[in-house]
Amino acid sequence: ELQDGYYGIKTAKSKYADFVHYFEMLTRKREQTGINFNHWYSTYKHLKEYALFTKCRPSFHQINKEWLEDFKLYLLNRISQNSAAAYFNILRHGIHEAERDKLIINDPLRYVQSPKTIESIRDYLTLEEINMLAQTPCKEELYKREFLFGCLTGLRISDMIKLTWKEVQYTDKLGWHIIYTQKKTQNNELLQINEQANNGLQPCSIFY
Repeated sequence: ELQDGYYGIKTAKSKYADFVHYFEMLTRKREQTGINFNHWYSTYKHLKEYALFTKCRPSFHQINKEWLEDFKLYLLNRISQNSAAAYFNILRHGIHEAERDKLIINDPLRYVQSPKTIESIRDYLTLEEINMLAQTPCKEELYKREFLFGCLTGLRISDMIKLTWKEVQYTDKLGWHIIYTQKKTQNNELLQINEQANNGLQPCSIFY
């Protein structure tokens, strides 16, 4: 009766070889939607590497407190603490998905804390440095213009790559602005841009 699912319990082997295989499926779904895909993919890579390191691809019942603590330590020993915290929290989402699919019965995460994030110092370019970059020759002029456009607008690289002409608009009230959907959050945004940023979109323009 248990094997046939009479009690609402699915057998893991019916659809997925192991938890890493299941997490790969979740990651592919994120690739289709584009929502936080990079973090999911990085977490998946670390899961695969950890499976090779331990010579064990864990089944669903092996995802317990001990396994989670060991994987957390594995991350902390190889990447920065903030990255480890981000990837471990992605893993949490994956385990909760497995719970909803009834592949994991009891939540093992209730006994495990995620790594704490630490405040990092964000470096930034000064106006003088940006002007120096604008005046520096570059073999790939398009890359240079794209980077400077990001400096002038604050757009993420993922949002610049998918930017289309119809998203760049002008009105008397707002001036030049961009109406777009953030790839990371899927939120609709309106971003006013200055004349330099607008000039950077023109085919033959140069940043000053």
